[in-house]
Amino acid sequence: MSIVWKIIYLILSYLFGAIPFSYIVGKLMANIDIRRTGSGNVGSTNLFRSVGTKGALIAFILDAGKGFLVVSLAKTTKTPIQFLFLSGLLCVLGHIFTPYLNFKGGKGVATSFGIILGISPLIALILLIIFSIVFAASRIVSLSSISSALALVPLNLIMNQKLSFYMAFLTILILFTHRENIKRLLKGAERRLI
Repeated sequence: MSIVWKIIYLILSYLFGAIPFSYIVGKLMANIDIRRTGSGNVGSTNLFRSVGTKGALIAFILDAGKGFLVVSLAKTTKTPIQFLFLSGLLCVLGHIFTPYLNFKGGKGVATSFGIILGISPLIALILLIIFSIVFAASRIVSLSSISSALALVPLNLIMNQKLSFYMAFLTILILFTHRENIKRLLKGAERRLI
């Protein structure tokens, strides 16, 4: 892949990642603007509270699918793994800062899971297990997401994926999008999902 095509692919990764599926699903299933219900976040957790399990699951799969597809297509070009992750990272940034909704999107967890699944299915599986254990114990999605994000760099080092810098950046990004949740967690005021 030439440098020009790489640049084009990275731009398209951002624009594709920016598609706000939770917003679209909310409109199609319940004719609601998810930005004006619940927490106002354009993500599957808020969609669960506003529309229900089916809508949230559809949105999660579509958001994760964005990241997975971007990385999987990049794989076919036999580019270095760093390019795979960079294209996936831009997909996540598109999800968080979507130009289609005035640069206010979701928190990037589902899309991040998708890119990790595309790069290292084993790490993705372990993260899913960590998320499930923390959620079963707490019933708090944000705490489960944060716990999984914090495991990214250690898992990458153990698996020797040579992506520690990128994983650290992704972890910081997830922590940034959850900054208000972290404040509520520290105060013991974060809402449980069910």
